[in-house]
Amino acid sequence: MSSLTAALSMALALTLSQGSDAPLGPRGPSQDVPLFASHEMITLEVKGPIQAMEEDRGDEPEYLHMTLRWTAGAETGEAEVRFRPRGNFRKQRSTCRDMPPLRLNFATGEMEGTVFEGQNRLKLVTHCREGDQYEQNVYEEYLAYRIYNVVTEESFRVRLAQVTYTDPEEGTSSTYPGFLIEDEDRMAERLGGTVEEFEQLHPFRYAPGTETRVSVFQYLIGNTDFSLVESHNVVIVRKEDGALLPIPYDFDWSGLVSARYARPNETLGIRHVRQRLYRGFCHDGLDAATAMAPFAGLSSALPAIYAEIGQWEEEGRERAQEYVDDFIELLDDPGKVEREIVRTCRRVG
Repeated sequence: MSSLTAALSMALALTLSQGSDAPLGPRGPSQDVPLFASHEMITLEVKGPIQAMEEDRGDEPEYLHMTLRWTAGAETGEAEVRFRPRGNFRKQRSTCRDMPPLRLNFATGEMEGTVFEGQNRLKLVTHCREGDQYEQNVYEEYLAYRIYNVVTEESFRVRLAQVTYTDPEEGTSSTYPGFLIEDEDRMAERLGGTVEEFEQLHPFRYAPGTETRVSVFQYLIGNTDFSLVESHNVVIVRKEDGALLPIPYDFDWSGLVSARYARPNETLGIRHVRQRLYRGFCHDGLDAATAMAPFAGLSSALPAIYAEIGQWEEEGRERAQEYVDDFIELLDDPGKVEREIVRTCRRVG
C-alpha cells in the first residue's frame, strides 16, 4: 500500500469517526461588512512599539497595544488595537527578517460606525523584508486571493492596504504594502457554517466539485504547498446541511508569487515553483469541461483586479499577467487540460 493510499484510508476513517454529519446550531450568512465591501486600497498607520512587536517571534507572541489610524475613502479614524506576530514559516526571522505577518485584535463593539465595524480579529500580510521584490510579492499574493474571490464566494475576502509603521521610541517610520484577510470564523459565518478541524480528511468527503475547484485554482497559481487530505493551508467549513467546504489560503510558495524562499518539494519532480503541477484527485466525471467550468468568467474579471493594484510596478504586473494568461489559454485548449490536469490527477485507493 502506498503512503498516499494509507493516508487516504486513514483520512476516511477519521472523517467518519469525527462526526462530520452532526448538525450545526442555527447559523446564517453574515451581512456584508464595510471593510470588504470595497476593493479600494485602505491607508493604515500603526503607531506604537513596532520594534518590540517585530522582535517577538516566539511560539506565543504577546499582543501589544498600538494606535491604528486609517483612511478608507472619505472616512478617517483612529482606535487602540492590539497587534502581534502570527504564522509559522513566515514568522521566522530567517524568512521575514523585517516584519512578520501580523494579527489584529479589535475591542468588541468599539468599531461600530467605522470601516472596521463587525471585525474582531484580522490577519495582516506584510512586506516580510525590505526590497522591491518583497513588495511585489504582496501584490502577487493579493492577486491570488482576488482571483479565487472571482471564482467563488467560498473564499477569504481581502483588502489591499498601504501600511505605515511608526515607532516613537525608536524614532522610525516606514511605509510598505500589505493586505488584510477576513477572519476565518467570520468567513465561515458568511457562508452559513462553522470552521471544523480534522486531522485528516478523505477528499471525497468535500462537497461535490469543491476539491477539483480548489485543486485547479492551485494549479492556476502554481501552488503545491497545500493538502486537502491533511488540511494544510486549507480551512474547512461545515455548513448546516453537513457539506464540507475547503477554503484555501497562504499562497506565498506559489509560482505566481515566487517568493525568494519558496522551493518545491523535491518529491514532486518539478524544478522550480513556477512549474505547474496538478495535485487534485481522480474521480468519476472529471474531464476538461468540468475542471475548467468555474474559471470560465475569469478572463473578463482580471482587468478590474489588476486595476485595484495601482502601485504595482509595470515589470511585476506584466510578469504576473503572463503567468495567469498561460492558464487562461487552457480555456480554449481542452486537449492540454486533458493532458495536464485530467490525466495527471492522483488516484485514490
